[in-house]
Amino acid sequence: MNSIINKIVVIKDETKESLNKNIAVQLFENFLQKKFLSSKEMASKLFISQATLTKFAKKVDCKGYNEVILRLQVECENVKPSYVSEVHDLSSLNELLKNTIADLDKVMGDIETIAKNIKTAQTVHIVSAYNCWNEAQFFHSLIVKYQENTRIYNPSFLTDDSSAYKINNNDLVVFFISGADNKHLEKFFEVAKKTKNAQTAVFASSKQIRNFQEANFIITASSSLLSSNLLYWKIILDYIFAAMEIFFKS
Repeated sequence: MNSIINKIVVIKDETKESLNKNIAVQLFENFLQKKFLSSKEMASKLFISQATLTKFAKKVDCKGYNEVILRLQVECENVKPSYVSEVHDLSSLNELLKNTIADLDKVMGDIETIAKNIKTAQTVHIVSAYNCWNEAQFFHSLIVKYQENTRIYNPSFLTDDSSAYKINNNDLVVFFISGADNKHLEKFFEVAKKTKNAQTAVFASSKQIRNFQEANFIITASSSLLSSNLLYWKIILDYIFAAMEIFFKS
């Protein structure tokens, strides 16, 4: 999804310490407490300049810090993020899933374009991390009806040897990324990125998206509304797959 809190979480979870990470951590903590500090208050709290906050704002696709705060306030009022606890009752789950789907609808145009490109690509390559291998296999069974030239790569056989990956012009490479160890997928992505006229589509959790920012299409299959429980990742992907099949038939 393209929510502002998701973008902040990606920076918050970076392993390398930085001013941007410090800002993201503070914004995230404030968000959970429904506290929205002014630019002056935030700069004073973190011992940084207001200009540094403006630079951070641009990093999360906002014109300035005030826009960051405005978008956080909107998300805090319109949705009820559950970073701090799991869902414990059906009514909460129904509400969170409804809002998650509404958020997904914002990137439905990209999902439709991916579906069209699958049908017209010379070959579609499907590459996945270990913990979404089942989803990758299901995706393969879904698209092979519309694209005969489809290859799926078992994560157990991925390698650091880039010469093992043969990608041609007009191919489409689809990545399913989740979990911590994705170095082999990153190698595959580098090969795809360097192949003329090849396109890349990435389905990833918000925490793993940062190493694939140059993909042609990025669909964040996680939500600021739901916890990082793998079950919710699967639910979101299932909704995307169902939408994609509708686009295949249209």
